[in-house]
Amino acid sequence: MKINKRECRKFADPGFKMNQNHGLLHAEKVKYIVRTAVKNIGRKRLLVLYIYLREQAAAGNFQPVLTMFQSRTEYVTLCRREDGSTRWSAAAFCNLQRDYDFSRRCAFYMAGDEERVTKFCKKKGVKGFTSLYYL
Repeated sequence: MKINKRECRKFADPGFKMNQNHGLLHAEKVKYIVRTAVKNIGRKRLLVLYIYLREQAAAGNFQPVLTMFQSRTEYVTLCRREDGSTRWSAAAFCNLQRDYDFSRRCAFYMAGDEERVTKFCKKKGVKGFTSLYYL
């Protein structure tokens, strides 16, 4: 069964807020902040990665620019454009943006976000973004 994009849209923006004093919001080497959740969407268990531009979050805009829905066998990403419109992408996590080595420019907001990814991916000996690549 394929990932149901219509159902995924309902989970595209969880309304997460971030503490303006969180050090990550002021770390200039970080371009993207990643928050995570595991949800049952359209009868599938999905890992959801909410990807925020750090600069926007530091300015108080907590709307994800990318929301990736990952199952055990497939993935799809809802991309939000500057004008507010959206489009779907079938790119793997490492290719979501045209930045060289995208994951090196990302950081998990909390340790729990990374743990959710590692647990969902079930890859022994690897954590976080690396486990996502292996999946």
